[in-house]
Amino acid sequence: MFRDEWLPPEATDLLRRCGGAARRKWLLRAGLSPHGLKRLVTNGTLIRPAYGWYAVSDVHPDISRARVSGGSLTGPSALQPRGAWRAHDRRLHVRVDRKHRIRRTKNVCVHREPRLANATQVVVDNVAAAFLACFECQPIDELVAIGDSLIREQLLDYETFVEICEQSGRKGRRVLQYSDVASDSGLESLLRARLRALRIKLTTQWPVRGARRYDMKIGRSLLIETDGREHHDRPEAFHNDRDVDQVAVSRGYVVMRLTYRHVVHEWSDTLERILTFVRHRWHLRRPVELTA
Repeated sequence: MFRDEWLPPEATDLLRRCGGAARRKWLLRAGLSPHGLKRLVTNGTLIRPAYGWYAVSDVHPDISRARVSGGSLTGPSALQPRGAWRAHDRRLHVRVDRKHRIRRTKNVCVHREPRLANATQVVVDNVAAAFLACFECQPIDELVAIGDSLIREQLLDYETFVEICEQSGRKGRRVLQYSDVASDSGLESLLRARLRALRIKLTTQWPVRGARRYDMKIGRSLLIETDGREHHDRPEAFHNDRDVDQVAVSRGYVVMRLTYRHVVHEWSDTLERILTFVRHRWHLRRPVELTA
């Protein structure tokens, strides 16, 4: 990360503590000279992300932007690099001091309330603090997808997840109601939260004898499976999915496969298809029980 003899140990420690980006005056106090800063920029060790700011060349762009804003990464911006569900919200989420002035733009979401101890003293919020910050700006379906992914990836234990939800009021209680620790993907969590919010009764991880477990079952016979983007690049998985679907259909089920595009970008049309099926009560048809 740091490789230049022009960078004294004090400046190296400062950059590490600041997450790779620091103000010019801080670096000068740490022993660097104006000539040294210019030399480090010339040889590529440091870059200048904004006026009066310097950062190591390989620092994560979001960390650099957050530090220039005078805050720390939080919310989805702090969780996604760790492996959490990538929320539809693409803004940079920054936590700043309650009295700090920051220019608001459409690409930055500012979190001011230091709701957890030490949250404002770090470059990137810890998982618990970042998830708690999500309740300030994310809709319930996204919160469910993020929360399920944190548990699935073992980034957050279930007890802490419940504690955070309980201290987040009515919104947190609904997240608890719609969440499912057995969820296989964020797309599944997003879909489940939306359907349960509409009071559509469903069962998760429904097993079909001779086939597989499907993400969810509505009524007696409508099976829904969500396919992430990776399925489009794996021909063998694509073929195997169709094999098990044929088994399910032969037993009297109806299988509806939904892609990321169906759930995220074409949700209105997708929901209308599901509701049409439910309104006609086709989902209540009993599957054929075949004997071996």
